[in-house]
Amino acid sequence: MYLHKSPSSIYYYRKAVPRALIGLGYPTHIKISLKTKSRPIAIERNLVIAALVQSLLSQAEIVPYQHLKKEINAKIEQLCLNKVATQLNKPKEPTVRFTKISLQMGLIRFIESKHQDGLRSLTVSQLQQRISHFVNLNQNYSLTDINRSLLHRYIDQLKAEGRSAKTNKEYLAAVKQWLSWCVDHELLNNNPTIGVKAQFKRKKLARQERVRWSTKQTNQLFESKVWQQESEAFQWVTRLVLFMGLRPAEACQLRPCDISVLDGYQCVAITDQGEHMRVKSSHAVRYVPIHPCLLSLGFIEWMLNLNQPHIFHNTLKKDMDWSRAYVLRFAKLLNALNWAAGERPTAYGLRHTFIDTLKQKDIAEQVVVDIVGHAVQSLTYGRYGKVTPIAKLYETICQFNPGIGGVYA
Repeated sequence: MYLHKSPSSIYYYRKAVPRALIGLGYPTHIKISLKTKSRPIAIERNLVIAALVQSLLSQAEIVPYQHLKKEINAKIEQLCLNKVATQLNKPKEPTVRFTKISLQMGLIRFIESKHQDGLRSLTVSQLQQRISHFVNLNQNYSLTDINRSLLHRYIDQLKAEGRSAKTNKEYLAAVKQWLSWCVDHELLNNNPTIGVKAQFKRKKLARQERVRWSTKQTNQLFESKVWQQESEAFQWVTRLVLFMGLRPAEACQLRPCDISVLDGYQCVAITDQGEHMRVKSSHAVRYVPIHPCLLSLGFIEWMLNLNQPHIFHNTLKKDMDWSRAYVLRFAKLLNALNWAAGERPTAYGLRHTFIDTLKQKDIAEQVVVDIVGHAVQSLTYGRYGKVTPIAKLYETICQFNPGIGGVYA
């Protein structure tokens, strides 16, 4: 015997009839409607009917098929009536009434909670900024007024404001996280974001969103007076990002003790083991051989004589963002060169230039991944692939030559 679901979603009890009974007026199968579309209810009724059928068929005297069918239908009617009676007698759950709370107050409580959870100041600040955008657009509503219609209007507003698809996704994700928190903390009864989906189309491919530096631009940068006036720490961070593909934050938090010799090659360790030090993900923890151009410029000697714990340690603020001060100074430098914002390459574009240059040289992606600290997307290399030997990493880094010559010194 087994459950059978009809095209109309009604569940049926079905059992093959023994051959001995087929010649006595029984069909080849007994098929009886359980009168429900609910699988849990159907399973309950199926067990009861199966026991009844087995009991009737096991009697010494053969039960006529019409009598058996009548007994089964009567039992099903009884089960249906019992279900209705149970629902009628079930005590009503008390209605939970939620006090109307303004969106601003809900946001304040959410941010306080995130601070108590120990999140980075930068992360909390980003959440507050993104959710505040939603709150400011809907100041006349309370938390309990938020519904799916309001959220869909917000999605349309995001699309109309011209941000990138990635930024729009982050804004909407922050709002969803906030409203989920409100449900967990009983500020809302239901989560209106469930089932709300948005398609934000990219205007550019991911690889086109960051502009790489051209040889002409890097020459202009390194030959400029404003570059020569910058601090040595700033200059070394810039070189590390360009010549070794480090993230700006990784370069800024380097310490003298992060320099070591592996397999005969001078390397820097990208790690999160120091106080307040961070990496983007577990894949970012790695050793990167130092580019020979930086060695010839005296990077090792400069680092060993550093009179502070990190290259940019003195600029680490409350938000614990290692690269913020560097990126802001880099932007001011580009402003001094009269390069228009939005049309010029950025500090992070130096890393993009390193990766793209190796790509154009047909370097194996797995090797570049191990240098720049990306996650391996494929199962084969991601789970089973071993780390590329330091010698191979050094050989690959040596192939990066942006054609600057000696003017970057």
